[in-house]
Amino acid sequence: MTTVTTTTPSLNQSSFELSGPYGDWRDDLHNEGYAIIKNAIDPKKAQDYQRKALDWLTSFSTTLDLDDPSTWTNDNLPVQSKVNTFNGYSVTHEKFMWDARMEPKVLEAFSKIWGTDELLVSFDALNITLPNREDKPAQKPWPHVDQSPMRRGLHCIQGIINLSHAGPEDGSLMVFPRSNTVTEEFFDTETDPSTWEQKDLRLFSAEEIQWFESHGMKPSKVLAEPGDLIVWDSRTVHWGGEPTVNSNTIRTVIYASYAPFELATEESLKRKKEAFASYRATTHWPHENIVIRDGVVHLPDGKVDPRNRYIPLEVPEHTDRLLQLAGVKSYREHLTSIFRIAHKANMKSFESRPPVDYPRKRASIACNFCRHRKRKCDGQKPTCGLCTDAGAQCVYQESDRVQDIPAEILLRLTHLETLIEQQKDAITELAARVGASSDHPGRSSSSIYASQPKYDWDPSPEHVYDKSSFGLFSPENTYGSEYAFTIPFGHHTPTGSLFALDRVKNLVGDYPQDFFKQIEKKRPFNSIQAAGIPQAFEQIDVSRLHPQVTKPLITEFLHHVHAFFPIVEPQLLQMLFDTFSTYTKVNSIQTSLYLVILALGKVSTNPQRIFDIEADKDLSGMEYFASAYHYLNSPLITSFAADHLLPLALFYGSLYLRYIGRPIQAWEMIREASGSVQIMISELHDMNTHEERASLYRIAWACFILECDDLAEFNFPPSGIEVLVDRLPFPRISEDSRNGHLVFLAMCSIRKLLNRVHSALYAKPDQANFHTSPPPQHTSDTPSVTPQKQSITSLKTISEELDRQLEDWFGSLPNPIRPTLGNSISADHPYDTYILARYYATKHIICRPSLVFAAHSQGSTVLPEFIFANCKKCVDSCRKFIWAASLLMMQRTHSNWHRMQAILAAIFTLSTAKTTPALEPLVPDFDELVKEAIQCVEPWAQYCETADTVVSMLKTIRQKVRVLVRGA
Repeated sequence: MTTVTTTTPSLNQSSFELSGPYGDWRDDLHNEGYAIIKNAIDPKKAQDYQRKALDWLTSFSTTLDLDDPSTWTNDNLPVQSKVNTFNGYSVTHEKFMWDARMEPKVLEAFSKIWGTDELLVSFDALNITLPNREDKPAQKPWPHVDQSPMRRGLHCIQGIINLSHAGPEDGSLMVFPRSNTVTEEFFDTETDPSTWEQKDLRLFSAEEIQWFESHGMKPSKVLAEPGDLIVWDSRTVHWGGEPTVNSNTIRTVIYASYAPFELATEESLKRKKEAFASYRATTHWPHENIVIRDGVVHLPDGKVDPRNRYIPLEVPEHTDRLLQLAGVKSYREHLTSIFRIAHKANMKSFESRPPVDYPRKRASIACNFCRHRKRKCDGQKPTCGLCTDAGAQCVYQESDRVQDIPAEILLRLTHLETLIEQQKDAITELAARVGASSDHPGRSSSSIYASQPKYDWDPSPEHVYDKSSFGLFSPENTYGSEYAFTIPFGHHTPTGSLFALDRVKNLVGDYPQDFFKQIEKKRPFNSIQAAGIPQAFEQIDVSRLHPQVTKPLITEFLHHVHAFFPIVEPQLLQMLFDTFSTYTKVNSIQTSLYLVILALGKVSTNPQRIFDIEADKDLSGMEYFASAYHYLNSPLITSFAADHLLPLALFYGSLYLRYIGRPIQAWEMIREASGSVQIMISELHDMNTHEERASLYRIAWACFILECDDLAEFNFPPSGIEVLVDRLPFPRISEDSRNGHLVFLAMCSIRKLLNRVHSALYAKPDQANFHTSPPPQHTSDTPSVTPQKQSITSLKTISEELDRQLEDWFGSLPNPIRPTLGNSISADHPYDTYILARYYATKHIICRPSLVFAAHSQGSTVLPEFIFANCKKCVDSCRKFIWAASLLMMQRTHSNWHRMQAILAAIFTLSTAKTTPALEPLVPDFDELVKEAIQCVEPWAQYCETADTVVSMLKTIRQKVRVLVRGA
């Protein structure tokens, strides 16, 4: 007789249990397996979180309309799981996700469960369920528990932060109440222990569910309101219930689970830090079983999603509390660091004491020792109650923070000031190096490298990227990624936002804010497929590739394009040109790069008065560009190619499209270039040479400039390049040349400053405070609510600080490239005009909110002194920008389309001043300025619908302002 022995797997018994009664919702959690904490978040605040989540969703596609279910298709939506969750695109580390996780009452609920406020939180998913999608059938019930049969007792409490209404017809959590009390019995009596797995997911079949029903349990939908917190035991049978056909509610929830920090092992904390540094998601487990989800999202066909994001759209401020919840920072670390400062002389004696067990309390202001406990001091100085309880010396210090200025803005402005000072030193050193090298023509590039001092912006060998150094705490990222210079989505800087001003409406009529964007999106791109234009490399006439033809084009490229974007070492360019013949008749990224350079050489060398260059096959360079464009836009190339020349080719392709006035297609290519260079920089630990690293850094900075120019005008979804360059050193170029490299560094730094301006003055909340454009409900330029003194003070402080930083930037420019500020601008020095146009455009948008504020306050007898001073600066900067822009618009450049928009914005601003009685004397030359603007844009109007529309608006403004001024 054979005996069969069944071995029961080793069980992991939890030492924790809920022991009631508590007299609150914890009794439901213990008895029923789930509980609802009502109003854990204020309902209005919860709805605001939902709006931010839906804004994130719509940022992936301009055609996705949440009011139009016909647009709810896979093509318009980011990739989500079968159960409607989003884990990729760095969404789990978006600011709104962290803000919701850190809501005080949410933390308080889990602190009550676990008996400690020293918690860890999971990096779990966002769920947005669009009801009754036509292309996605509803998910059938999938009852399960999220705890292995080999775990016994209470190991994990899961949570849902509910941001939308969950009624009987809507999507919501489904549970089997009381199933948490019997799941272990089910496993022991109804299953074979040899089938148990370590995996913390156990699905139940329909037959198995009958066992629970036979024990008197039935499924129940959890009904909740925005702001409610739902918690449940991982042993509770549950699933995500789909909405019925009668629901029209977009379910929006954030999954968040918390557990004590002390339960995490060193390995778990290491894994959490890795996930946090790479902005990746985990499962619902916060303290163990840390499974890091893939950071690369794949489309249903298996290809990499080109919309992948490796950095959140909005990175949260990495406070001590956030870092502790993330597992990046110990709860003991903050206490120790404060103690060392306040009690250095008594360090040893204090550390020898056992820990003081005092109550955990909270305060907005407290002493240096106990302030993290967050309970208000009792007012007795120098001793407060908490320190008395703790047996610690009390060091109380009043806050000197300006209360009405957002702390984050002031911190970021301080960070910008530091970076500009750093750039000033770096650029001065580079100028000196260039001057010194000019005295030694034979000096090699290697000797220049060797003599170069090491700055933070210098991509030297010690700045080699690897996963351990490129993250939040890398040496290069001294200030932390929370200070990224990002342009806020939905900001109000674009020219189109000025259409909302009633004074502008009165002059030009009522236009949507994305009016010019819609014009460009509807423009057919026929020239790229015109007859006679080669569509593949094999179709290009060999005579066009003969050195006698290509060498002059290369020379023009170096003179007109490379001079402003010197991102490639001459040695590499020369190698590309010399070796091209070996690639003839072979499609490759290197071939496409060569063709795009030839196209740029041709398009940038056109005579000043030839404006319809796109239609002229002999002048546009399209015969080179078209085949490269088709090759570079192939999904196989953009998704899988690892050639370091790819982002360079895409960047130059975007630059070419700007030369021919195609902003939408140019943005599409720069987005691909930015995504490509981000991926390649993330893999820099596999590279061998210093120059490859330095080259990618330069390309990243160049992509940053062009993409941010697009984001500033169009409100496109960002690629993440802004956050990346905030971690990178300033670009370093070893080429022994003159001013072009200094100008490129200057453009990198002022683009950072411009991004700060967009964020500090033109984000949606600031726009409302500062009246940078009127709220939609206003029917006149007089605001419906008198501006608060706080908003005026904030505007004064922030605008003055930004203006000071702009002046510091200008003062930091080395003498060889620093133009003269005055009442005239010369066309003799292109770099001077280029820099002045950027300088005056930046000052215009810094001071514009003050001018619009003055227009809104037209009923006031006296304007605040700083408002009037800013109005004068704004008018003067608009005037001088038009002077500079009119010179630059005399020839084709990569910035002409954006420059037309900036000219129109300047005229909109000047016309607002001209039609405001208190400001009208500031613009005595208004008519001449509009005339000059018309003259510089009009040559392009016959061949560009946007230019034609701009000219029409300018002429209308000129005529109507003449009538208004005469009638005044």
